[in-house]
Amino acid sequence: MKLKFITLLTLGSISYLFLVRTISTFLPGSFMAPLVGKSIQTLSFIAHMILLAFYFMFLVEFVERDQKKLHFATILSIASATVLSFFYVRGLLAMLPSLSSPLYNTSPALYQFFQSPMLSANLPVFSWLNTLIFVIFLVSFSSEVKGIESTPLKKATRHAVMGMSVMLILQTILVIMQFFAGGMGWMLPFAFWISALLFPVFMAVFILQFNFFLNFYRILPEK
Repeated sequence: MKLKFITLLTLGSISYLFLVRTISTFLPGSFMAPLVGKSIQTLSFIAHMILLAFYFMFLVEFVERDQKKLHFATILSIASATVLSFFYVRGLLAMLPSLSSPLYNTSPALYQFFQSPMLSANLPVFSWLNTLIFVIFLVSFSSEVKGIESTPLKKATRHAVMGMSVMLILQTILVIMQFFAGGMGWMLPFAFWISALLFPVFMAVFILQFNFFLNFYRILPEK
């Protein structure tokens, strides 16, 4: 079953992305070496594309015709992951300039889109939207997938909804500050301590997210 394999890869992908974000937050100079930076950015792009592939395979192999809410939530998840992939492409272009020329020669408009400052400026909004859609996905999964009521997956889904809802609240505060409170520049001197204070929350959210995918992996048949 392709979905089981891609779910296993997804477990590795979300773990890798969380590890990279953690290291870059607390040890910001770790990826300054050109080769390391290029490798990290390339692997991050691959990890995100695995998440996108998961939603595609989930839609094809798992969602049933009568699961209207789950079908819609999965389509939203595919759209959201596709939009977020633009930011990873932007990172690849920054770390691998050799990719810029072929892209510019193929489509100057697309090249300008990836280089637009507006793209990076709106990252908090897209991250917030991605979290919201994942919550919708989890709620739809919990309400429409049958046969998991007495399994650990049901509890894991409920806990993941709680964890991602906490993340959504934090991201909502950041978005409000970004657009309605004069930005977040004043936070820069305190960025390390704010990150350290919130790290237990981020760690708990990651564990709950990982636990959902792990328990989902366990219920999938081998073939």
